[in-house]
Amino acid sequence: MDEKRDVIFTKSFDCIIDMDVKHGIKRVEIDCNVYMQHTKKSFPDVEELMIGPDVDEICIPNTLFPNVQMVYSDSIFFLAGRYLVKKRNGRPTLLNAFCKDEVPHIPCLWLNIHIPRIRSTPGGNSVKKMKLF
Repeated sequence: MDEKRDVIFTKSFDCIIDMDVKHGIKRVEIDCNVYMQHTKKSFPDVEELMIGPDVDEICIPNTLFPNVQMVYSDSIFFLAGRYLVKKRNGRPTLLNAFCKDEVPHIPCLWLNIHIPRIRSTPGGNSVKKMKLF
C-alpha cells in the first residue's frame, strides 16, 4: 500500500488497483496508471483530480468520483478540463464525464464513435439502415 496524505492507494506492478479516500478530501493526485473499472466504491467529496506526468491510462467508472469539477493534468496523454479526456493518436477521446447533474455540452470531437461506410452494391441502389443509438 502507498499512503499519500489522506488517500491510500493499493498498487500492483506500479498500477493503482484500489484506493480509499477519507471523507472531506477534495483533491486526489494520481501518479501512476489506474485500473479500477469494476469498482463499486464512490468518493463524492472529491472535486479535483490531478494527473501526474507518468500516467498514460486511467480506467474508472463515472461513479468513482461523481462530483469532480476539474481535472488538472501534467501528463501528455490527458487534457486538463471538466472531464477526463485522453489523447489517442492525437485526438481527444472522452473517457469519463463523471456524474454531472446538468446535461453537459460535450464537444463532438471528443466522442470516439466509429461509423462504418455505407457502400451500395454494384447494380443496386439499396441503402442499409444503421442504428447509432
